[in-house]
Amino acid sequence: MKRITMLISIFLLAVMVFTGCQTNQPQNPSDVPIPDEQVDDVNDEEDEEENIRDGKKEIYGIFYGYDEDKADILILDPSIHGNNPILMDEARVFFSDKEMNSLVKLWVEVKEQRIDVYDAEMADEATTVAKYIGFADSNFAEFQILDNPFVVQVPSDLASSLENINTNELLEITIIPNAIEGGNTVLKNVKRGS
Repeated sequence: MKRITMLISIFLLAVMVFTGCQTNQPQNPSDVPIPDEQVDDVNDEEDEEENIRDGKKEIYGIFYGYDEDKADILILDPSIHGNNPILMDEARVFFSDKEMNSLVKLWVEVKEQRIDVYDAEMADEATTVAKYIGFADSNFAEFQILDNPFVVQVPSDLASSLENINTNELLEITIIPNAIEGGNTVLKNVKRGS
């Protein structure tokens, strides 16, 4: 009798241990509990990113490169005068591995003689007003914002639209990133000014 009681006890203990282990195991990786201090770290990083962007002007640009903290970025906002924006820490980290001709969204402070870039991310498209200079060749057109010329790739369906436009005419253009890394941005849409 003692043996049967002992076997039943061992069996019940094994069932309890097995059942207990099954209920404590997460069903998939997203169910893994995160310790409170790690949750706080994630929330602090999100708050810090919001604080960096908070109160900053949101603009678009085409990134060409940088040297130390000065960036070569064509600002696509004709109301902002300034060359060689200064990259703050977060922006410098972001641009450290970006290719030339990257279309970017920037969070900046515009000061009298300079632009401080606090943060950045890749942009899907940007719209601006630019002066049409003319075709650089059959696949590329040159535009100018303030005194800054730049070249965009022109898809064949938009090339005929540009042929009917006078040089030095102000146009509203929308550009998108090139599918080829490092390639010129691509003209998506063009409208004559009203």
